[in-house]
Amino acid sequence: MARRDIDPKTFTGFTSVTNIWTANQRFNDCVRLNFGNGSDASLYWNNTCCELFITSGLVQPGVVNFCGANIRIRINDDRNSCVNFNVLVHNTTGTPAAGLGVGFRAFAESSTTPCRQIGQLFWSWTCVTDGTRTADMAFSVTRNAASATFLLLDGSENSVSINGTRYLRLGLFTDANRGAAGTAGRLIFNTTDGAINVDDGSDWRLITGCIT
Repeated sequence: MARRDIDPKTFTGFTSVTNIWTANQRFNDCVRLNFGNGSDASLYWNNTCCELFITSGLVQPGVVNFCGANIRIRINDDRNSCVNFNVLVHNTTGTPAAGLGVGFRAFAESSTTPCRQIGQLFWSWTCVTDGTRTADMAFSVTRNAASATFLLLDGSENSVSINGTRYLRLGLFTDANRGAAGTAGRLIFNTTDGAINVDDGSDWRLITGCIT
């Protein structure tokens, strides 16, 4: 399809979802696509071939602002399965290397400064060799004014790291409040006997195998 530049002085927005662009639209630098403050302003994508591109050559990262509103993504179809409603892709014009990845970041205003990062979820390659490609997934939050990774799912070691140390903190229970056994595989720390208890599906047992 041909690509058409839009002159903001002459462009008139559509007033109905039945109006359809039949050619690619390109907005010049610093030109915005503005929606009014009504309750029914929407941007529609149809089928699977429509994409919103933000050029990687921009001096600053592309930003889509939704002022004072929640972002809602709604899918109506006849499938009873999970659908990928949001797909993140990060390709590189250079040579892929460990660390290449993609993620989400969240911001909120602090006591003095707007848009302070409060958390991040990201995925990154630890091995980019295609046949053995392996990745990590990490959750980080801001702590004492710095970003800190608090949960890391390490694909290369099949491990879970919490705050940089490979461990899982078990729930603390007593004989009285641990509940009945019956869900095999549960682990708790029993403060009554000072030991890990394992639910084998019928009894709580110590690591040694003794019923506790």
